[in-house]
Amino acid sequence: MELAMNVQVYAACNAVLRLVDQLNRLKKRVYILRCEETVPSSKQAELLQLDSASQEALDLMKRLGNKDGHDTFRWCQKPVEEDGKLLADIFDRMPVCEAG
Repeated sequence: MELAMNVQVYAACNAVLRLVDQLNRLKKRVYILRCEETVPSSKQAELLQLDSASQEALDLMKRLGNKDGHDTFRWCQKPVEEDGKLLADIFDRMPVCEAG
């Protein structure tokens, strides 16, 4: 599992760096910001396996994702932190989606 996750992270990072290179060639300023992600405990990782689709695994992923979302939102509430302000500005520019 660790090897597979490392490959996924490497592939994602490589894709981002290639995009940054292309944007830099177009004279676009790029700032990479990665939000924190909760690392599952060993017991949670056992439940999640590599890509488990069981209801219990999906519920756990939802809880972990909600925690990360709340942590990121709290980060945006700290205007003294440059990264938090940058992220808040991005969220402020996003269109509001209506429910339904």
